[in-house]
Amino acid sequence: MSRRTAGAVAAAVILTALVILAVPVMLRSVNGTAPETQDPAPREAPTETSVEPDALAGRPACPGPTVAGVELDCLGDTGPAPPEARPTVAVVWAWWCAPCREEMPLFETFADQHPDYTVVGVHADTATAAGVGKLDEWGIEVPSYADPRGAFAGALGLPGVVPVTVVTDAAGEIRGTFPRTFTSVEQIVDAVEEALS
Repeated sequence: MSRRTAGAVAAAVILTALVILAVPVMLRSVNGTAPETQDPAPREAPTETSVEPDALAGRPACPGPTVAGVELDCLGDTGPAPPEARPTVAVVWAWWCAPCREEMPLFETFADQHPDYTVVGVHADTATAAGVGKLDEWGIEVPSYADPRGAFAGALGLPGVVPVTVVTDAAGEIRGTFPRTFTSVEQIVDAVEEALS
């Protein structure tokens, strides 16, 4: 092996090692928390997909059994379908998602300011009980559904990231998909209006 080839191999090995070491740091950056700002307790992934009925008592009723034609379980009281079909804004989130914690209150404000839309959350994680716990902890009253098996994302062909927002028209047809974190109510308004125009 020539010196040039040996040098190239060594450089490739070093570069590969640096990439492997950088991946955890990049993932923390994508998830929105640096190691020094994470909760001191280790995050164990709960796996409980069922929720005690008492935990759901008092949570907002979902506006029907489906979102964009996908049947999901409600993380709240069961209630009647809304009297009229409206455009829907569905936020796909997870209990462990730091950007979701920042974004969900914005969607609640958006829902309060825009009663002409149906605004719901879709908890995309197997730890359904943890999702209900986070909704309670964050004080979020937007009706939410459980999607422990990824049926919503699978049926709609959504990217495997959270948060992602889906906008449908009154007939349930998808008009826009936004795989990003919104940082203001105005951004949500602009995205929804653009999708429905």
